[in-house]
Amino acid sequence: MIRGFHLSETGGHAQNEDAFLLSPLPQHAGAFLAAVADGQGGQPGGALAARLACETCASVVANLPPKELFLPSCWGTILQRADAAVRATAGAGFTTLAAFCLTDTHICGASCGDSAVVLFNAGDPVQILTSGQRKNPPVGSGGAVGVSFAANLSPPWTVLAMSDGVWKYAGWENILRMGAEQRGEAIGGALLGCARLKRTGELQDDFTLIVLQDSLN
Repeated sequence: MIRGFHLSETGGHAQNEDAFLLSPLPQHAGAFLAAVADGQGGQPGGALAARLACETCASVVANLPPKELFLPSCWGTILQRADAAVRATAGAGFTTLAAFCLTDTHICGASCGDSAVVLFNAGDPVQILTSGQRKNPPVGSGGAVGVSFAANLSPPWTVLAMSDGVWKYAGWENILRMGAEQRGEAIGGALLGCARLKRTGELQDDFTLIVLQDSLN
């Protein structure tokens, strides 16, 4: 059984320009779809772009057979569909997107931008699954390229999906430590605390984190 947790808070401006998705797959018992999108700041329409990217992933995945969702080649197409949908929507800006499906034994997805997906597998080195992604062109440009990733999951495992407001301000050292040592919602609370400014307690950027773990955690 897979357990999922999520946390998203606004930081540094009035509107949270991150969006996320975490839901079971009706066509694949025991599988989940997850996505994190970070709307590009400094330009209008980032929040809309992020939301549309996640929504498009959900609608495309809902119409695909389960076996295709665990083919890396499929995810490049899913990212292209999200890119096209955002670009075609009036008022939408640009966004990152990291999206994937997972079961209790496998994860497969793709990413574009600088959001991150990290895998903690029992007995194995930590894997930053999005390490090969391209930051530009962004989703919404019409030229975004989704770089696929896939891995087997060995229990007890943990998967973290996050916007750059997590890894930039909580720090990779803390992410790697908390992901290995903490469980469930405690990971989110610990990393949120690390990301806050010590003097004011404020966040410097939007903070969005998804935590997925198997039942042995």
